[in-house]
Amino acid sequence: DKSMLTLTDNIRGQESTLRIFDLGKDIGESKEPKWKYVYGKKKLSKAKFSPLNDKVYLSGDRLSVVDVETSKQLMSVSGGSAHQKQINDISFSTEYGMFCTASDDYTVKLWDARNLKLIKSFQSNVPLRSAALSPLLPHIATAGGPPSMNVTTSRVNQTQFAT
Repeated sequence: DKSMLTLTDNIRGQESTLRIFDLGKDIGESKEPKWKYVYGKKKLSKAKFSPLNDKVYLSGDRLSVVDVETSKQLMSVSGGSAHQKQINDISFSTEYGMFCTASDDYTVKLWDARNLKLIKSFQSNVPLRSAALSPLLPHIATAGGPPSMNVTTSRVNQTQFAT
């Protein structure tokens, strides 16, 4: 099964859209998407295939799981245990039983991949851009900070920059 997914952001009047292309035997064979899933006016930041390529996990203002064959949403989490701001990254464990999400709400959250149940939430002191589960240890590595467009080069002192 050779498939490729693309994300279109919500710019120039377009809605955020996930498209899946069936690449067939020849990569140049597929011109039109196999299907598309319209996420809406909010930013769609990440999409990842499940290990069997039967589902796609999406992040943006909410966390969603979409069936690859039907393009129907299977599960979604928003509000409550979900992040309060934009979800920037999804990273699966090596066995795909869990995944973590990083968000602008200063948290990284660990989820059960089968049912989108929140396992644990971790607080940071900066907005998080990325997170990764260690393949060997019970660790989550995170990366974060203010968006690059908010960082200037006006020097305040040796360790800080004015924004």
